[in-house]
Amino acid sequence: MNVEPTSTLPHKQPKQQRSKTTVQQILKAAAETLAKDGLENFNTNLLAERSGVSVGTIYQYFSSKDQIIRALIDRHIEDRTQKIRTIMNEAPANETRRQSMIRCFRRVAEWLQLDPEYSLLNRALFMQLPRSYAAERFNELDQRLAEILKAQVLRTGGFPADRNLDVAIRVGLKAARGTFQVLESTPIGTQELDDAIIEIAGLMERFFFQSETKEKP
Repeated sequence: MNVEPTSTLPHKQPKQQRSKTTVQQILKAAAETLAKDGLENFNTNLLAERSGVSVGTIYQYFSSKDQIIRALIDRHIEDRTQKIRTIMNEAPANETRRQSMIRCFRRVAEWLQLDPEYSLLNRALFMQLPRSYAAERFNELDQRLAEILKAQVLRTGGFPADRNLDVAIRVGLKAARGTFQVLESTPIGTQELDDAIIEIAGLMERFFFQSETKEKP
């Protein structure tokens, strides 16, 4: 199943609040359907049943199921980017680097576990869809997160002059994906999560701010 390079905007632009609510209802049910039934079983009949919106009404707003999925991807990328940026920018005055990392990872854990709609959409897009399905958009997400992380490292200061920051950012993002799985699956309010966050913060701090002497080949 391939995504055609057409607009991700709804076929019919929702202007009134009722129409906007209908579109959000469709997209929420679409995320649920993808997460539970997979891409191969995703169709407008099942979507109509899950959303309570008729097939005819769905096609008023979206010309195809591909366009629905593209709209889900766009909404997810915007939401994820904004939430990460907000968390990074919440730093109180006089916060140490380690405290900042612990705070950020704790906030991420709360976000992942206390926002069921986000978790549902995340599973739908990143577990059910192959990355090639919308590779350009997912690559854009990686670039946005890289820019946010780079800005945070530069704002914190102390990145070693003998290392390549752009390479470190790329590697750090790959490592961060693994930490997100831990933060999402370890229950909030447990000592296990607190211990995990402290370990993750320590690892990331050493990774980004420890100078390394490179051996010449």
